[in-house]
Amino acid sequence: MNKIEAMLNTAKINELLHKKDKEAAIKAAKKKKCMCVLGFIGAVLLASVIVYVVYRYITAKRLDDFEDFEDFEEEFEDFEEELKETVDAE
Repeated sequence: MNKIEAMLNTAKINELLHKKDKEAAIKAAKKKKCMCVLGFIGAVLLASVIVYVVYRYITAKRLDDFEDFEDFEEEFEDFEEELKETVDAE
């Protein structure tokens, strides 16, 4: 009987160990899935930040060009007034 009890105890211990292994495998699979989802979200966020920075960099230069254009308009208006004054003086 002693041998049979020992075999049964060994079988029960093996069942418990395998049960824990299965639970650990399920937890590992859940962690892996969670990490994949978080990695995908992080990649999308990184790409959107890069696009935003490039957009801001390009837009900033274009605004500078428009400011220069306003200065050019003011100078052109001054030139037109001077030209009218010289034409009227003649």
